[in-house]
Amino acid sequence: SQATPIALTAGQVVDNADLQLQRVPTAAVSGVVTLGDGRGASGATMQLAQVAPAGYTVDAPVRLNVLALPDGTFRIPSVGPGDYILTARATPPGVTPSSLSGGPALWSEMPLTVSGEDIGGLTLALDAGPALTGRVTFAESALKPPADLTQLRVALVTPASLTQRGPVMGSQFNPAPPIALKADGTFEIGGIPPGAFLFQLTGPGIAPSGWWMRSMMDGERDLLDRLIQVRPGTPSMNVVVSMSDRHTELSGTLRTPNGQPAADVFVIAFSTDRTMWGPGARRVRAVRPGADGRYVIADLPPGEYRIGVVTDVEPEDWQNPELLDQLTATSAKITLSEGE
Repeated sequence: SQATPIALTAGQVVDNADLQLQRVPTAAVSGVVTLGDGRGASGATMQLAQVAPAGYTVDAPVRLNVLALPDGTFRIPSVGPGDYILTARATPPGVTPSSLSGGPALWSEMPLTVSGEDIGGLTLALDAGPALTGRVTFAESALKPPADLTQLRVALVTPASLTQRGPVMGSQFNPAPPIALKADGTFEIGGIPPGAFLFQLTGPGIAPSGWWMRSMMDGERDLLDRLIQVRPGTPSMNVVVSMSDRHTELSGTLRTPNGQPAADVFVIAFSTDRTMWGPGARRVRAVRPGADGRYVIADLPPGEYRIGVVTDVEPEDWQNPELLDQLTATSAKITLSEGE
């Protein structure tokens, strides 16, 4: 509400963009975290993580961490105004953690808005997170499926974990190290924490020229189309991951009006279905052409797409629905079929 918009044009330099710091009141956040039987969760790890305002990203969001006392009570001091997610994690009674970030865990989560006054009397009841179980299948094709499926690994990862070092609790926390498939291609990832995740499958034969994930179906939903959202109370999921060696490819060459290669642009392909847009959407892809103006976008799932060109876009912006809406009017519509 106290921010001043600044309009910038290409090549413009804006001087004297001065900021004045102001003192603001901080607050304490306190409460108790409990186990399923109502007892306090001694030693539970608490994290208060800042939530960026809608339409904005935060390079270094505030994260405040404390441990619950033996009776399960906790207090987080010196919290600045803003929106936060309070996350609690604890190891189930009688279980020895298998690693710092993996192993069985109990979770709870609560959104909070802090406005300078202490917040007390909070209660977070821990519960086991949902499980993701399933099996990996390989379609009959030119390639032979991997002979030993136990060499393949599956994992749920956060988008931020692909660029940050080290695990972080809550929405930035990887629920477990990669898990090996069983010999029959089945797997189970248990105790998934609250957050938004991408599914990964790695191992021998999983490559751009080999096998790729065609779909991951949970009933009628393809969980590969967007981030897997897990909140308290989310039911467990049972999926079928279908692998294919029939690759799609969208390619072409861009040239300027005078016939020269156009390389200093982004080519964006995006689904005509707006529900397929957003963070983690695999049906929205952006690439830069080579020096000769040629671009290649491989392994888009079959479907209807629009393809457009922008001259300047930040990596996190090309999945912004507002940008894609603007591109729709100047983009071309195409249809990709299986193996095309």
